[in-house]
Amino acid sequence: TDNTVSERGGGLYLWSSDAMLNGNTIISNSAVSGGGGLYIAYGLSNTVISQNSIVSNTVVGDGGGVFMNSDAVLWGNELAYNTAGNTGGALYIVSRSPTIAFNRIVHNRASTWYAGGIYVGPGETLLQANTILSNTAEKGGGGILLSDSQARLESNVVAQNWIGSGGHDGAGIFVWAGAPQLVHTTLAENMGGDGSGVYIRDEGGSPATPFLTNTIIVSHTVGVRVRAGSTATMEATLWGGGAWANMTDTVGLVISSTNATGDPAFVDSDAWDYHIGLTSMAVGAGVNAGV
Repeated sequence: TDNTVSERGGGLYLWSSDAMLNGNTIISNSAVSGGGGLYIAYGLSNTVISQNSIVSNTVVGDGGGVFMNSDAVLWGNELAYNTAGNTGGALYIVSRSPTIAFNRIVHNRASTWYAGGIYVGPGETLLQANTILSNTAEKGGGGILLSDSQARLESNVVAQNWIGSGGHDGAGIFVWAGAPQLVHTTLAENMGGDGSGVYIRDEGGSPATPFLTNTIIVSHTVGVRVRAGSTATMEATLWGGGAWANMTDTVGLVISSTNATGDPAFVDSDAWDYHIGLTSMAVGAGVNAGV
């Protein structure tokens, strides 16, 4: 707690380590270039960071809570109230193929640029069963930014994230080039900027071609917005109806099939419980996605 460093890893720096960190509190630390709380470089796939509280850390650069250039496993942690001056309020993944699973990522902020919750760069990162709630990015990617990434996302909830007053792109998820796969994703009530649940665009002529399967997209200004030159391919999507309707479901080139419209019947969205209830229009409406 309350440690300060002029470069990387305000609380802890792991270099080419196979450490196992479990049940620690990393709080109120600060760094300049990366990893306000924790910096992990060249870690092996058996590096495990689990069930830690990584809270209220700050960085001038990227990765307010954690900066990763590693194949490590980040499992069951709480990343909350961390701030990055640039990108990745909670977590910044620069490359490689880590596993990010069962984490609670709430109230983090990227105060100047992108990805209030998680930034994912090139590589085959697995994001599995994370809850990404109420994070803020000034420019875009309120919850997640996938940048030229081949990431696979399974069973994540991205809800109530924001874009600040100076931003415009991807209140929920921003896909910036690459071909990520998103399976069983719930996007709800993300706000600010263009108000899009998912925003998809090319980078330097390299298109974004994400695949979304068994997706719930409700209560946005625009459900999915695709810039010219990119394509979203979607199968088995529940678009909100009634009080949960998007103002516009899609803008741009979206190839979709097996759609449904109606009430997602979340268990208790006011308490951030976005499990679907028995009366949800999503029940039985999905396809076999191999999960």
